[in-house]
Amino acid sequence: MHSKEGTKFRIWATRVLSDHITKGFSYNEHRLKELEKEYESQRDRYNSLRNIVEKFLGKMARKEALDAVIDDIDSLKSDIAKIQDIL
Repeated sequence: MHSKEGTKFRIWATRVLSDHITKGFSYNEHRLKELEKEYESQRDRYNSLRNIVEKFLGKMARKEALDAVIDDIDSLKSDIAKIQDIL
């Protein structure tokens, strides 16, 4: 390996090995950046889905409250009908 590419490789390999020896680990920066982008994409998707679920649950809570009011009105109508029957 006496070519320029060989020299570049040896410089790169020496740097990687030196980092690994001093830090106790080594990593692929390109792959790490790809994983960071993927993480951000998944986080954004999660946040979007969470917002949709929160809106849905809010609508469900309002529907349940409305259903309770309707039940109360039905009960009140029934009570009024009983009173009218008595009178």
